Amino acid sequence: MGNFISNLFQNGKPKMHLVVPYRAWPDTKREEHLKTFIPHMTEYLKKRGINYEIWVIEQIDQTPFNKCMLYNIAMKILQEYDPNSYVCFHDVDIVPEGDCDYSCPEIGTVRQLYGYKFCLALFTIRFADLLKMNGFSNLYDYWGYEDNDILRRVQRIGLTIDYSTFTERYDERVFRELHIEDLNGPLERMKLDTTKTNEQIFNKNIDSNIDGLSVLKAWKGSTRVIPGNGFNKVLVNVAELRENNFNY
Repeated sequence: MGNFISNLFQNGKPKMHLVVPYRAWPDTKREEHLKTFIPHMTEYLKKRGINYEIWVIEQIDQTPFNKCMLYNIAMKILQEYDPNSYVCFHDVDIVPEGDCDYSCPEIGTVRQLYGYKFCLALFTIRFADLLKMNGFSNLYDYWGYEDNDILRRVQRIGLTIDYSTFTERYDERVFRELHIEDLNGPLERMKLDTTKTNEQIFNKNIDSNIDGLSVLKAWKGSTRVIPGNGFNKVLVNVAELRENNFNY
């Protein structure tokens, strides 16, 4: 896997790994979003001189979508090949249009770029700080409260959140959401169905040292990396990850 990770430092700049969780859902426009996202981000980041690598982390099985488990798989890969980097976690259906700071944050600082201040969804962070927070929870399926859990993990280890270039959601002067037309579609209905369950998980306030990156010990057999033209795709069988690493 390490052969295609190149130019870790360019003009003295650490590389940003842009991590995008993904699954091609039926009756949605996710594939169209990806086709828009990759060339848009490529042009945007190149214009701003960001040394970057794009990773599309795709869940290929049909068990419930688990965004944060995909994040943890991305971390496992980067932990082996580029632990001195920084990471930007990004949705496939959100693209920057105006000026936004994708540069490397300081150690101990998380730069929130877009969303709501009561959670963390689109942000940059040093890889070393991700390790301190033990990555992300593996317990949240679909959507709802997983981003709140990320914020809580950041706060637990005392990281500073930089809001200097933050844009509130739906303020399209800086970011554009590609999925607005799908707000009444299957993904939004699914989110409503799972939010209550995820709220119960969140309220348990599970220790980050118990639930996180360190739990995923048997992961390579469930993961395949495909170097691509302009981005790397990682195929992940979440069903196998659950079976091999968890008691549920």
